Amino acid sequence: HCRPVVRVSALEAVGGCGEIGVCLEVFACLRDQDSRVRARAASVLKNFGDHRLKEQLQTFTLFGLPDQQVQALQALRHFPSAEHLTLFNLMERSEIAEVAKAARDGALAFLTRGLESLSSTASEPVLMSRFESFEDHAVVCGLGRKGRILLESLVRAGHACVAIEIDGNSPDLAVCRDLGVPVLIGSAAHAPLLMAAGVNRAKFLLAVTNHDDINLEIALKAKMLIGNAPRSPYLATLQCLTHVFSRPLQCMADLFQPTRHGHRSRFEGLTAAPGFELRLFNLFENASRQILNQFPPNLGSLRRQLEGEPLHVLILGFSRLGVSLAAHATCMFQGPSSGLLQVTIVATEEEFKQASFRYHYPKIDQILALNMVSMMSKDLTPQAIERLAGMTPFGAIYICNDDMSTARGLAEMVRKLPSLAPETPILVIDNAEREINSSEASAGCRVFPFFASTCFVNAILQEPLDSLARAMHRYYGEAQRKRGVDNRNDPRRAIWERLRGDLKEQFRTLADHLTIKLRTILCQASPIKDGGRRHVFSKEEIRHLAQMEHRRVTVEQLLSSWKSTSSVETLRQSQSTISTWSSLSDLEKEEFEALVASIPEVLELTGNQVQLL
Repeated sequence: HCRPVVRVSALEAVGGCGEIGVCLEVFACLRDQDSRVRARAASVLKNFGDHRLKEQLQTFTLFGLPDQQVQALQALRHFPSAEHLTLFNLMERSEIAEVAKAARDGALAFLTRGLESLSSTASEPVLMSRFESFEDHAVVCGLGRKGRILLESLVRAGHACVAIEIDGNSPDLAVCRDLGVPVLIGSAAHAPLLMAAGVNRAKFLLAVTNHDDINLEIALKAKMLIGNAPRSPYLATLQCLTHVFSRPLQCMADLFQPTRHGHRSRFEGLTAAPGFELRLFNLFENASRQILNQFPPNLGSLRRQLEGEPLHVLILGFSRLGVSLAAHATCMFQGPSSGLLQVTIVATEEEFKQASFRYHYPKIDQILALNMVSMMSKDLTPQAIERLAGMTPFGAIYICNDDMSTARGLAEMVRKLPSLAPETPILVIDNAEREINSSEASAGCRVFPFFASTCFVNAILQEPLDSLARAMHRYYGEAQRKRGVDNRNDPRRAIWERLRGDLKEQFRTLADHLTIKLRTILCQASPIKDGGRRHVFSKEEIRHLAQMEHRRVTVEQLLSSWKSTSSVETLRQSQSTISTWSSLSDLEKEEFEALVASIPEVLELTGNQVQLL
């Protein structure tokens, strides 16, 4: 306003409501010609508080529009610190000339104040000089058990690494020191710290703190940074591997997905940044996937299930891994129709865990015969386990007891059950941070080393599974085009890199189930280069596989129906009754049969073929 008294009144109003979002305009008033306006602006900024102001200015610097970035960089001169010097240096690389100039001027103004101001916080700039030239490196956020093991595996694989840890007294800092890995102390959800770690030049970003919400916040901040910070076109896409255990929070993956037809808002423009790929993962789900693929139920049980006899799976111990195993087995081992899967779970605190499990999967009792039994390990005698089996012998037994000596004792006891077939897998999950030697694995049971099998990048990325899922996605698009279907609004027609996270997971689940389908009809996928005779599906085998796929899709919809989904998935789940194979029309049956008949062609895209076991 042209009148200074009005500008003073406006500043008083801003100070009264505490609206810090207009702080850039208030900073501009510090250069006003009228001394009263300058004094009032200084008073308002003081009332905001230095901490709030610095956070707001950092946000404008990293995520604002170009003019906001310039103003914020100018305002940051009022808060000299080593952190802001690092921020100035990073923003000098901006492709926007005005922003880069403001950053250079800010750094120059900061340095001319005297380098003695860096004495109290010199560690960060000195540390920065050790890895500011890193490219294609890995940034590990959180040095808990998962983070430390992942960091060690990355270093062994030859990756340069930078760690971010909020606890300056963490004992794992000594591990980083021994490995020669630089560490930034602070919250990884703080955007300047991510920039200081070189996230805009990194190949991997692993958000593995012990808090799901913080991990998601790190992922969102990183994606926004990739959208605003300059990134070399020669660098590979940043793989953001984010650990999320909570299923409701996993649904938030859609917030990170790109829109198909332009951007409806600037926020979506930021979250649709190129050069970034989000991968939500859960170590327990990854372990379950590995376990059920490597140690499936015995062939006799799977064949009898195809003929109408239920498959019975026993899980001893209901830890987080036990929960994931039960959920994954529910999807994988359904057979061709309903009523062909029985899962018995033995755990302490059965009432609480049963209530929790049924809360997350409210339709679980419509899907399988679930028997949850409360029993202490010392009460598990051979007679008690035989009673649990009832009329249906166990096809697979998975032991998730935290005490390894107890777990091994249970495995040896179960192996001696008279009703148990010799080929039935008995698997003990070992939570120790070590490899399993052959003598341990042959002591009456098989042992799955949880951390050694899941805490490395290749296990998280699951590249063989992803390769098959990509092939299925590509074949889906080609099949739609051959049929003359031109539905551009189908989100599954997007290229893989821009496919929604939940749709990618659907293709991964479809690929994951392929092993069980083939094993049920006594087949397997083998590399073409190894030679051997290709197996051609018979009409009866195609019908059985189509029924299995229909049942899998039905169960998948029932298990996921409790959570929020996209409108497309809501449409798929809108049926009020559970469809059965006999209730499908001939056209729907043909679609399922065509899908499973295409398995050999899909496998050929990955260099594999169908062979008999």
